[in-house]
Amino acid sequence: MVSRYTIKPLSERERKIITSLRLSKKRSEERLFVAEGIKTIKLLLPQFNLRWMISSNAELLTNRAFEARLVGQQEMKKLSSLESHQELIAVFEIPSEQPFVASGLTVALEEIQNPGNLGTIIRLCDWLGIKNILCSGGCVDPYNPKVVQASMGALGNVNIYQNINLIRFLPQHFSNIIATTIDGENYRKATIPSDSVIIFGNEGSGISVELLKISNNHITIPRAESSISDSLNVSLSAAILLSSFII
Repeated sequence: MVSRYTIKPLSERERKIITSLRLSKKRSEERLFVAEGIKTIKLLLPQFNLRWMISSNAELLTNRAFEARLVGQQEMKKLSSLESHQELIAVFEIPSEQPFVASGLTVALEEIQNPGNLGTIIRLCDWLGIKNILCSGGCVDPYNPKVVQASMGALGNVNIYQNINLIRFLPQHFSNIIATTIDGENYRKATIPSDSVIIFGNEGSGISVELLKISNNHITIPRAESSISDSLNVSLSAAILLSSFII
């Protein structure tokens, strides 16, 4: 296959755009996000429109039909936002958000701020076939480079809705609103209808009082009497609970 585009050096304008995409505001303005690593990019290519592919290794840029940019190794390090920079960087277009359509179990996240947690939950939902994630204001941007990395290519295979007012939105779309709390019903005994929404709260403060009030049911992962831990990581809790409710 012959490339439709000539491999070009990265322009100063392109360089400025790419480095600016570390900021959520700039990602929103440019409608672009960055992904790093051969495996992650390969998984994302069928899901998103590609703007540029960048590498210091020309062999990774040949025989492809995209806008290729060749840079030096030091430039790759500067462009990378990860501690361990990758051989390949891609800039993808952020798609327009589609209208919400309830489909099976839905996950709602209130102010999840750790990129690794959100990326893991996205990957988990993709694995379990959960199609919709609702993110409140205050959640980390799903197109944050660290979220993209942690989601391991699953980002485009799950519908992610941002800046949702969960207090208003959830009662309008769901009759079964489930909150995860420290003192709820043992999840092993709970019955969760397939059309429910399950809420996971902020890493430090959990679910807000306002959301707890509109929830029909509160569930928990019981702690062993011998345990000295005061809580579970939110992505670990999500893995335990969601895997038990998906048949």
